[in-house]
Amino acid sequence: MNETTTELSPGVYTLFAIIIILVALAAIFFLYLGIRRERNRYIVEKLKLDEMDKSKFDNMLERRLRSANKKTNFSVMFIELLNGAALNDSFGDRLFGSILEKLYERIHTVVPKGAKVGMYSPNLLAVYIDEDLDEKGLNDVTTFCYNECVKPITLVTRVTVSAELAIGSALYNGEKIDAARFRENVESALLAAKKSGVGGYAVYKPEIDYSEDESYQYYREMQTAIHTKEFVLYYQPIFDTSSRSVFAFESLLRWNHSEQGLLSAQKFVPILEQSGDLYRVGLYSFEILCQAIQRYRQNNPEETPTLFSFNTSKRQLLKPNLADDLYRIAKKYRINTSEVCIEVPEFKIASIVANIRKLAEYGFKLAIDGLNVESGSLDGLNDLPLEWIKLSSLLIEQAEQNFFLRGAVETIIRFAQSKGIKVVAYNVDNEESASGVKNFNITCAQGNFFASPRANVEQEV
Repeated sequence: MNETTTELSPGVYTLFAIIIILVALAAIFFLYLGIRRERNRYIVEKLKLDEMDKSKFDNMLERRLRSANKKTNFSVMFIELLNGAALNDSFGDRLFGSILEKLYERIHTVVPKGAKVGMYSPNLLAVYIDEDLDEKGLNDVTTFCYNECVKPITLVTRVTVSAELAIGSALYNGEKIDAARFRENVESALLAAKKSGVGGYAVYKPEIDYSEDESYQYYREMQTAIHTKEFVLYYQPIFDTSSRSVFAFESLLRWNHSEQGLLSAQKFVPILEQSGDLYRVGLYSFEILCQAIQRYRQNNPEETPTLFSFNTSKRQLLKPNLADDLYRIAKKYRINTSEVCIEVPEFKIASIVANIRKLAEYGFKLAIDGLNVESGSLDGLNDLPLEWIKLSSLLIEQAEQNFFLRGAVETIIRFAQSKGIKVVAYNVDNEESASGVKNFNITCAQGNFFASPRANVEQEV
């Protein structure tokens, strides 16, 4: 009996192998989709996004404290995204939402099971931990949370960003305290974290309680002031004293305090710097400036463009995105960058110099705000395109009586003249200081002797 053996050709084997591989890949793909859907469902269920806003979080905290007894133990953390406004502006609402979701996910990986996380206010997350933790345990959780959340985040665009955070936490262990006071404890710890530097974390202890300190009261009120837009700009003319003409307006940040009235920058800017809020307040104030420039142009269409100056701090200049953010805002309001002069207090730190050069590339004018007379203070100025250098009227008055200071001031003036840079005397508030300025042949000045700051630039000078 003959057996017939059918042999498959190599091509058929290859076809079968390809079909099997494709089926396997399809199975893996659909399995992946199923796992991803389940993971996303789990994350959404676990994170419960948008379910714990400020009102619900506060109500939960108040209910918890009303029913608390000596055995009650829970913790609360405030996590502030210090660069949240900048990230939102740079990437838009959708990608910023992805950053927040990633932070929610990371927080849940380190906090105890059952913790509730919510968006307490813009860029501020609140975490409620219903767990019997002691001070060391809460410190460990806070530390783990901070270290996890500051890790780089890769967006769907393959762009990597990092969150700048400050975390304050407080433990409740049966003491008699109401919800408002307990929240103040958490805020106090958050402020202590901010004061430790750019970001950080702290657990509340009585010794860091700033509730009776004026700076802490200002800090608490500032959080509301930022959202209610109580920060305003006043404008002080800068004169060419030889022609009595205004060639620039300096914008000065003020706080229109709801109870104390108008507060000068000396009262609150140091607190803004310590808390980390100066950058976002600065960007907001730059928007106000751009709006003022628009109005000025509309009211003075035929006038030769007048410069408007904007002050920056050393901490702001250390932010790598500063030049980009200012340029973006200027373009938003269709402001010609050549009509804005950025005043900088520091020009020797490498990262700051990089920012200054980028500002120049974007077309902004530049000025030195308050040049000191230290040895070598002119180093680094040779190749900066400066419009003016500012000198304090007090320094000029002292130079009249001090041989060393006189030589230093005269050196600065000669340097400026050789480069075509104006020298501006500032804080010229009386006839005596104006006379001292004149004695040094300084023809540009600003101060109350010439004109006080005003709420808008439309006022007659």
